[in-house]
This record gives sequence, structure tokens and C-alpha cells, in this order.
Amino acid sequence: MRAGSSASSFENAGRLGASSLYIVNADGSDVAEYRESHPVLAVLPAFAEGRVHALGPESFRLDRFAAMAVLARPAAAAG
Repeated sequence: MRAGSSASSFENAGRLGASSLYIVNADGSDVAEYRESHPVLAVLPAFAEGRVHALGPESFRLDRFAAMAVLARPAAAAG
């Protein structure tokens, strides 16, 4: 596990509190699917308040090009 990140099982998702969630190797439709498929996630504040972000299919890699693509997603979403 990299410093500054954490993995959590669905059973422990409630411990995340009011954090924003970032889903690796996912797009926007995956976020909706996670919410619908896993009721424990749907009740998290991050889902209820729209603070769940898909980092895109390239986010599983950590080379320069993938990192730039991952960083471009939140910048584009912010306007």
C-alpha cells in the first residue's frame, strides 16, 4: 500500500466517515454501478453528497502519462 492511501473492504466502508472517495480503474458508470450493487456504499456521506470520483481506466498505472490523465479528470470536472 502506498503512503497516503488506504484500501477498505465494503464491511469497513462506514469507517471512512465524510471523506471523499476515489475509485481506481473506474469511470462514471462504474460509480453508479457500485452504488446500486452495494447498499452499504449507498448510505455513505460521500455517495449521498456526490463526493465519489472515478479516476479512470488509466489510474491503475503510475507512469507519467497515466498520472497526467488522472490529474486531468478532477480539473475537468471542476470546470
